[in-house]
Amino acid sequence: MPGDERDDGVRVYNEISGGRFHTVVQGHRVEVHFTSPRPQEQQARSRTGRALPAAVCAAVGLALFHRPPAWASWPPARRWWSAHVPSSDSAGSQLGGAVVAVLGAARAVCLDVASYLACVLLLGSIRTPEPTPVRAGAKGSLIGEMKQGVLYVVRHPTIRPLLLTGTAYTGVFALLTTLWSVYLLRELHYSPTALGTLLSVAALGGVAGALTVCRLVDRYGPARVMLTALAITPFTELPLLLAAPGHGGQVGIAAGLFVQLACATAQGSTQRSIRQAVCEPGMQGRMLATGQWITYGTRPLAALLAGAAGTWLGLWNSLALGTLALTTPFLVLLASSLRTMHQTPATPPATI
Repeated sequence: MPGDERDDGVRVYNEISGGRFHTVVQGHRVEVHFTSPRPQEQQARSRTGRALPAAVCAAVGLALFHRPPAWASWPPARRWWSAHVPSSDSAGSQLGGAVVAVLGAARAVCLDVASYLACVLLLGSIRTPEPTPVRAGAKGSLIGEMKQGVLYVVRHPTIRPLLLTGTAYTGVFALLTTLWSVYLLRELHYSPTALGTLLSVAALGGVAGALTVCRLVDRYGPARVMLTALAITPFTELPLLLAAPGHGGQVGIAAGLFVQLACATAQGSTQRSIRQAVCEPGMQGRMLATGQWITYGTRPLAALLAGAAGTWLGLWNSLALGTLALTTPFLVLLASSLRTMHQTPATPPATI
């Protein structure tokens, strides 16, 4: 396929040294995959300069983490935030595809960069004074505060198992998401339009999970909600493993992804609510920062592992192993003392 050919405004191929970068633009994300050249594509290419900007943009996108603002620690705002993010993902999937189709992938990436700059300007225009944050102890060095955050999280009897559960979940989920889009496109021969539709349906599942999680927690307790969501999650991968090319398989996979994102939102928002409820006010920032880099730090490693497993074991076998690994977060939480928690704590404990 030529280096700049676009298929339905979603996929763009850039070739470098005979290989091929497969760039998927979806909402605010840019994913780049490198595949080996086919025998008929071994000749030298002249368009090598286009792959580097795409790879740089992808690296920048991986470095950006969308963290909730400080007001999201308030429970009603946290529920609104949990519903807002997946709905934005769904709208971004559709709008991103339309922008790529109209403007082209390169201009769409530039527009995405401009949107981040616009966010910076809008945030800078906020002039509402904020109260002075409560600090735990005297101000120290950055390294010292990082150490305090790590020690606080590791020693906390409630935050530690939640963070271990979230880290295991994020790592396994990153491995699976690295593989399943490639599996759908290569093995099941899905079109870019079908792939984009699946992503949108999955994001709507996140909306459903955010809208129902509060009532579920009030009725059944946070522990049951988290354990049930984590127990269901591995089964949502079965439609993907059993699917065959065709519309029937697409419906099954879409239903599985819908339930999967609903469970992810339900257990994720419940975990965050508990962590913020039990954390001391002066340690909120350090607890959040420590949890973010520990949890999301597994993503690059999981992506590398997914690439190695997909190459050596095959895509289907790697997806099957990843599905089995999805039981790990459930087992981690089940083995902790939190399995008997019947309600979200209302006040933080004393300093640890």
